[in-house]
Formats: sequence, C-alpha cells, structure tokens
Amino acid sequence: MVNLSLQGSPVRPGFSFLRDGTSLGMLRELMVVIRIWGLLKPGCLPIYTATSDTQDSMSLLFRLLTKLWLCCRDENHMSEPDDNLIDECCLLPSQLLVPSMDWLPVNDGIISKLQSKQPLKLQFGKPVSVPSHFATTQLDIFARSPGYQKMDNLRRLNLGVCPTEETKSCTRCGCNTMLKSPNKSTAVKQWEQRWIKNCLCGGLWRKFPISLA
Repeated sequence: MVNLSLQGSPVRPGFSFLRDGTSLGMLRELMVVIRIWGLLKPGCLPIYTATSDTQDSMSLLFRLLTKLWLCCRDENHMSEPDDNLIDECCLLPSQLLVPSMDWLPVNDGIISKLQSKQPLKLQFGKPVSVPSHFATTQLDIFARSPGYQKMDNLRRLNLGVCPTEETKSCTRCGCNTMLKSPNKSTAVKQWEQRWIKNCLCGGLWRKFPISLA
C-alpha cells in the first residue's frame, strides 16, 4: 500500500497484485477473520508499531485496502486509484512503522559469480578443487560478500555480520538459513520442512564452510 504511488510501471514488484480484485478481496476477508479471532484471543492479532497509541492500525489498513479493492473488483471496469487514496497511502510511513520488503540478500551465490563456461565439480564434504584455468582471484566465488548483515531468509531472523550458528546458503541466489531450527512450533517446522532440499528460488543448498565466514 505504501508503494501504491510507485506502481506506474508493470515491471515494478506488486504491480499485478494491486490490480487483482480477487486477491485483494481475499485479503480483505482474511483481515476480517483475523479481527474476529482477535476478539476471541488477542494473541492472534498482528502487532503494529504506530506513532499514536490511540490509532487502530488494522482498521486504517482495512479502509485503504477496501478503497483499492473497489477500484479493481470489476475486471471489465477497472479504474485507477484516486489522488486521495494515493495521498493516504503515502502518509502511511508517518503513521506506521513499515518494514523493509527487501528480504532478498546481496546476490552472492556461486552460480551468479561463475564467469567461465567451464564445468566445475562440487562435492559435499570435500575441499573445492579449482581448475588451473581459473584465476586465483576467482576463489572468492565460494565466499560471501563481506561487511553486510546476514539474514535467515527462511525464518526472517537477523543473523548479524558474522553468524554464530551453522548456516547453509543457496548456490543460486545466495539466501541464507540456519541448519538447526530454533522454532518449536509444529506449524513453523512444517513450513521449514518444505525447504529442506531447495531454496525459495528453487536453487540447491550448500553448507557454508566456517573457514569462509
């Protein structure tokens, strides 16, 4: 919603979703269900960081979402959001703490760094043997880009610059996640089980060597 004013280009993330009346309607229904659950059990309600203690953040988001849904609920007669709605969405960061949506890491996977078309054999549990035709400077393809904060992209946990837990990294996009789950919830563990073999992007995992941390 905050980025509604930036959705003029079809190539921007979220462009199709913000014009999908069916999906927006479903999201509205989910917000109603969450509100009802919250009346029975307050722990079910999402937590918002608002600038005012008296602000009902969920009602505010529902109202803005409804206005946007009304613009595109009829596929044959879609209309662009009016200026008032765009202005209200632009003011959201001053009313709510909006977390960053840049959840993807710096692209430092092995595949993205390989410049040569020559095949490279990787085997679990064995040191990397780089062919002689690789320049020594290309050894850094197996190391992470230093100096930036690492995040467990599967669990949305901040790991810091030098993670103390054993991690695995995607060879395709560079996403990181801890080898051992800190969660005890059955539902969360079922989510994590979906990504045992492959990353969210479909790439394969590799255990991250401690020597390259």
